[in-house]
Amino acid sequence: MGLTLLATTPASSCSQSEQRELYIDDFTLMFFDSLMVALNSSFPEHQVQYDFFEYEDEDGEIMRVRTDEELATFLSDLAPNCGRQWQPLKICLRTSTNCHRQQSIDFEDDEHEQQQRENQQQQFEPEELQFVERLSDGQFGSVYKALDTRNDRMMAVKCIAADGASGTRQSLLNEIAILKRCAHANIVQFHAALFVDNQLLICMELMDALSLDRYGQITPHVLGAVSVAIMDGLKYLWELHIMHRDIKPSNFLVNSSGQIKLADFGVSKQMAQSVAWSYVGTKVYMAPERLGGDVYSVASDVWSLGISLAEMALGRFPFGPGSTVGTAVVVSNFFTIESLISRPEVIATVISQPALSAVGYGFDRLIAGCLSLNPKERLRPEHIYQHDFLTAHRPMDQSLVAKFIAEKRKIHNFAEITQ
Repeated sequence: MGLTLLATTPASSCSQSEQRELYIDDFTLMFFDSLMVALNSSFPEHQVQYDFFEYEDEDGEIMRVRTDEELATFLSDLAPNCGRQWQPLKICLRTSTNCHRQQSIDFEDDEHEQQQRENQQQQFEPEELQFVERLSDGQFGSVYKALDTRNDRMMAVKCIAADGASGTRQSLLNEIAILKRCAHANIVQFHAALFVDNQLLICMELMDALSLDRYGQITPHVLGAVSVAIMDGLKYLWELHIMHRDIKPSNFLVNSSGQIKLADFGVSKQMAQSVAWSYVGTKVYMAPERLGGDVYSVASDVWSLGISLAEMALGRFPFGPGSTVGTAVVVSNFFTIESLISRPEVIATVISQPALSAVGYGFDRLIAGCLSLNPKERLRPEHIYQHDFLTAHRPMDQSLVAKFIAEKRKIHNFAEITQ
């Protein structure tokens, strides 16, 4: 539906106060950052960068909007009334540099103001991005390696058409919301979200060695370090009541320093009473209950984790051709709910593969606990975190991963690995 705003800029020694009526679509209104980009672009001739705005609430108090939460309050408090009266909402654009001149502003949040100034120093304009190369193509768009010329840093930029279907839009909004909310060593860092030529650019930390699915079989000690990092990241998400919903090796990113980080939150969702119904994610990693359209919980993430760990230990997808599983069953009925439930021996055969037990520290039992057909019988997150295999490799040794990546680059042409 969108919203019409009547935006007023402050007067300065160089210019007079100016007022413009602006239509903002609902997609832009989802996040404070995207709204401020739209507001600033509506005053291109202004030399100042506005980084928040104020409005007068129903009680006559001046309120400041600087975050997603404050934007949500603004919309919920005033937008319904505005919609009934067919009048634009009045806002006053502000900059953090002139806060001391605004007598109506509450100064209690000095810490936030300082953080905002620090973040402002890292901001950049779309034209300051130099695209270097395309890294990958995904479900919603392509990912590029790009240089932020203002801050002299390389980053990964996911480019998606912003005018796509509503499902695609919601996936993008999910990803931005979760990336902005998360601050953890094993979650890829979010830099910015920009709108350029009807495209949304999600700018993230660049993991220069890309994803773990490109490196084949991972040796036991390295797999231990990798598993610790992955589980630490998932534990953080689950404690925030966020399900990833698309756990797979291609979403485990790695850099040449040996850091492992979770990525691709396009289908993630904050848990509502610990269950959800939607059918999203990568099908071959989905838990049986998800394929059947039933409700799912963290146990569904646990299933996908088990499949992913087994794949990295084996160097191939555990149910595909080349496994010791009866391929006639798996290929002809590839990962249907019927084949899994009616043939539990398929799961048993996967778990009993010698390569899994050879990893050591009960790794095969860990996989077995993740791949129970009944979600209620799967290992709980706290039990995975405390499993012998993980405790044996904690704290995570980045140097093992870094050495593994470097050796793979020597053995194989890295250009081939990144294809």
